Amino acid sequence: MPTIDYWIKAASKKLAKVGIKSSNLDAEIILSESLKKDRSYLRAYPDKTLPIIDLMVANWLLSRRQKKLPIAYLFKRKEFFGRSFHVNKSTLIPRPETETLIEVVSSILQHDKNLKSVIDIGTGSGCIGITCKLENPKISITLSDISKQALKIAEKNATKYKIKPVLIQSNLLKNIRSNFDIIIANLPYVDSSWQVSPELKHEPKNALYAKDNGLEYIKKLLDQTSNNLSNNGYVIIEADPTQHKSIINYAKQHNLIFEKSIDFCLVFKASSRHH
Repeated sequence: MPTIDYWIKAASKKLAKVGIKSSNLDAEIILSESLKKDRSYLRAYPDKTLPIIDLMVANWLLSRRQKKLPIAYLFKRKEFFGRSFHVNKSTLIPRPETETLIEVVSSILQHDKNLKSVIDIGTGSGCIGITCKLENPKISITLSDISKQALKIAEKNATKYKIKPVLIQSNLLKNIRSNFDIIIANLPYVDSSWQVSPELKHEPKNALYAKDNGLEYIKKLLDQTSNNLSNNGYVIIEADPTQHKSIINYAKQHNLIFEKSIDFCLVFKASSRHH
């Protein structure tokens, strides 16, 4: 039977062979999950022989990772803003760049204490809206998504963190009747012509891709905001930096004033002529 160290080296080689850059880290994560121990245990006991059951589990997980199944789907969870969120193939995997949205929302809420209601459009796993609520407990949070399966995952994550959002199945703002102080949206913005990693093929296409150079849903959302945004409200959108200029120009037509962009995040404020 192989030792911990031997298995990690062999597994890392197999992953590197199929072009996985984080091969060593992934091998360690797979083995620590299989043994139900943290990674420091692997380093402390490199010569420990692997029990047959754990070895079988590790080899099965490794074979799925070799097919480029993302680690987050292997273990059905992903870290976001220091918390673990349940994910599955109905939801996009949370990305580190999306954490900027949380920082931006929190700074707006600290600056203006009158803003209370927040909606997270296309919520997926719920990680953005739920984190906003956990970081800013005084707000009310609504999570909406077109996908019923995604909303189930969002509800599961909300229950885990003991928050009670309003959950609405809606195509963007179509079924939304209330007004909100902050509309957050991380919508599909990948254009089908872009070069993407093979791992993206495992994520839900309807959560990734959009027509019109990736701007189809962002434009549709901006078309709808005037019905649901409070007078001094904000719209906060994630998009690729190459798309920002087009989005800023489009938002102007809807009386939204561009405030700033940070990394992937765009911030707009409702102008007084908004309604």
